[in-house]
Amino acid sequence: MDELLTYFFIAVALGADAFSLALGLGMSGPPRRAVLRTSFTVGVFHIIMPLAGLFIGSVLGAAVGRVATWIGGVILVA
Repeated sequence: MDELLTYFFIAVALGADAFSLALGLGMSGPPRRAVLRTSFTVGVFHIIMPLAGLFIGSVLGAAVGRVATWIGGVILVA
């Protein structure tokens, strides 16, 4: 349940970011092609960056977790 709440807050933050971009683009009145290109680029990054963060975090968490176990063992023995 905690993960679902975390994902919900991430989705709200990304939605607010996209909304602010839409407001800025709408008020400046650029050509339709520029709006579509910018919206597509932001949308792609809103998909890729959280997935990359989840992947990198899980890989680094696994690596640090193994080292942390050894460090904890050494501290207990010393």
